[in-house]
Amino acid sequence: MTYQLPPPEPASFDYMRTCDPATVRTEWFRAACAEWLHWQNQCGVTDRMQRIDDFFREGDLQNFCNVVSWWPKSAPANLRCPTLADMITCLRIMGDNPNVIPPTFADALEARVERVKSWMSTKRMDPENPNETREERAKRMNRERQRAWQLRQTGSSDDPELNALMEAARHESEQLSAAKAWMKREIAAAKGAEGVAIAAAKGARAARVSAAEEAVAGQEKRMLDAKAVLDAYKARRINK
Repeated sequence: MTYQLPPPEPASFDYMRTCDPATVRTEWFRAACAEWLHWQNQCGVTDRMQRIDDFFREGDLQNFCNVVSWWPKSAPANLRCPTLADMITCLRIMGDNPNVIPPTFADALEARVERVKSWMSTKRMDPENPNETREERAKRMNRERQRAWQLRQTGSSDDPELNALMEAARHESEQLSAAKAWMKREIAAAKGAEGVAIAAAKGARAARVSAAEEAVAGQEKRMLDAKAVLDAYKARRINK
């Protein structure tokens, strides 16, 4: 049986990896989606796929361009800015539950934005200006410190409603400080758990690889032993 190499990926899909999304027309993207679906079929992929019209809507490309312009440049590799090629792969429906509605282009993009926003919150970055300069960040942090100080220093007045609002603001400020302290503990705990999981995964991988290597080595020895017996038998026949 001859092994056949899978067909090369469509040029349009490769183009969507590196192109400037602002230059892409709607019909180009739709055509790239169609060619990618056809390529998946040629490769024998059996996963269910979405209909392009259900997945991609008018205005999605503009929204994507806005997200690309907004994306924090300091985001880690696992939270890199998506490409249009990444979005095309979301046509694949993950899982076998027919009752689960697959995410549209907009849904998939929003999920990526929310993930990077969660990361930004751990870095105390401004979601309205994720690529702020050091000077802008310093001014923003100073404004936040001043507001917190003012809340702590605000006294009471003869207006009960104002007093209640000031007390609520002070309470929320205290809760924010507590939440930040909790977040630091959670990050430390998550990193510790990640280290344990990585170590366990490495140990399991090493054991699995070692078992496979031992099995192959054992089979190789049995093959050599059988060949030696065969060679010895042939030699005896020749010497008779």
